[in-house]
Parts: sequence; C-alpha cells; structure tokens
Amino acid sequence: MKPSYIYIIIVLFLLLCPNPSIAANADTCRGQITFDSTYVISVNKSLPRYYIRLIEREDTSGKYTGWNYELLIRTKLNGPIEQSICGQSDSPFDMMSDEEYPGIQFIDLNFDDYLDIKIFNNRAANGVNAGYAAYLFSSHSHSFNYSQAFSEILGGTGIELDSSKHEIISSGELGCMGGCWSTDTYQVHNDSLILIKSVHQDQDPEHPGKFILVTEELRGGKLIVISKKSVEWP
Repeated sequence: MKPSYIYIIIVLFLLLCPNPSIAANADTCRGQITFDSTYVISVNKSLPRYYIRLIEREDTSGKYTGWNYELLIRTKLNGPIEQSICGQSDSPFDMMSDEEYPGIQFIDLNFDDYLDIKIFNNRAANGVNAGYAAYLFSSHSHSFNYSQAFSEILGGTGIELDSSKHEIISSGELGCMGGCWSTDTYQVHNDSLILIKSVHQDQDPEHPGKFILVTEELRGGKLIVISKKSVEWP
C-alpha cells in the first residue's frame, strides 16, 4: 500500500472515531448495574437542559472487583445519546453518596458560568481522602471533557471554590495520624490552574514527635517559603 493511501486511512480514522476520553468503551463499561439514576441539569441558562444518566457497574471479571461508571448525556429526555463517558472507580459509588463526600456534583469548577461534572472514583486507604474525576464543559463543542489537572486537585478531604477570586482551595491528609496535611490554593485561568499558595505540615526529621508547618506563596513566578516553624501535634 502506498504511503499516501496509508495517510488518508489514518486521517479518516481520526475524524470518524470519537475522543477516547469521552467515548463509551465496552471494556470499561461492563459489569452488573449497581446504581442507575438520571439528573436534569441546567448547564447554562443559554442552553437547553441536559439529561445525564449515571450508571455504575460492578466488574468481577478480573482478579479483583472493580467498579465502572458510565455517563449517558442527552439534551432531550428520550432523545439520542449525544455523548457517553466511561470511567473506572476503585470503590463503589454508594460509599460517597452523602453530603460530606458527594458521589457526583454538577458545579462550575473553572468559573466560566457553565456547570462541570465532578464524580467520585477513589476512596483512600485512610478512609478520609477521596478522589474525583473532573469533566469540564466546553461552550464551543457543547461536550464534557476530562481534565487531568482539575482531577488531580479534587482529591483529598475536600475543596472550596471562591468564585469572586477564581480560586480553588484543595485540602488533604498526608498521614502521620492526621499530623501531616496540606492545603493548596490554585488560581483558575480559563482551564488552567496556577498554584499560588501552599500550607503543609510534615514530620520534623530532626526532632521526633514534632512537626514543621510551612507556608509558601507564589512570588515572582516561584513558590517562596514565607513562614516555617516547628509545632507539636496534636
């Protein structure tokens, strides 16, 4: 086969095949249904309502039991599926379906006035930290797209959104029986995140039983230590 024909075939394949991050995948969407619910969401007042069906499946085909979630997205209740998303979870969805650790939320993560999807996908061994996947809504393609950067900061003990400053505060425990922890503040620019402040407490390697509390701030394009002191915990 001539190289030109190969190039044409590759181009057609890329054009016709959906983005793998948002496409349904038979391998990751299999298993017995353990949760099935539909949410009616007003993503933005300029758009029609979105009907988002969330399905969780328990997958016992491997050595260890896993859980897969699937999001089927429509703009009409009985209309065609306009987007499907498949993802994997390390813990069952119902472990997080409460107010403190919600299983799924529709919130504006990047402060663009469009609701995004935050969905649970992990529960840490310490039973405190949780992990989430973030799908940001694109006002151009009218689709939800996975964001690795936002997903990474959603984990931990929780997040706080400050829409007036366009900031996200992410907190998490790092062990040491609760003595090691971090609280990071990110500024949101479009779909990008900039770490502007970090407060973290870690064990003092030179003084057993004591900890070091460090505060860093972004100054001149670099994180600078502005405070460092020894503390006892608890």
